[in-house]
Amino acid sequence: MNKVLPDAEVLSHTQELARRLAHGPAKAQAMIKRALNQAHELPLERVLELEAGYQAVASRQPDFAEGVAAFREKRQPRFSP
Repeated sequence: MNKVLPDAEVLSHTQELARRLAHGPAKAQAMIKRALNQAHELPLERVLELEAGYQAVASRQPDFAEGVAAFREKRQPRFSP
């Protein structure tokens, strides 16, 4: 996501983004980072295969179930550290 902000708002916006990322699903975020790092080196077909594999792994993690439950219950998720 790109965003243009006045100088006075950059630090608070960045800190809020960092806080949100720090409280997110760590294993899923690691897989996203890995996929992004691999995507520029591989053909599209292989990238799509990797993404499907990562999604299959992520869907079996406790954080996935917590995210779905939090969404259904209209509350903030409590992801594992």
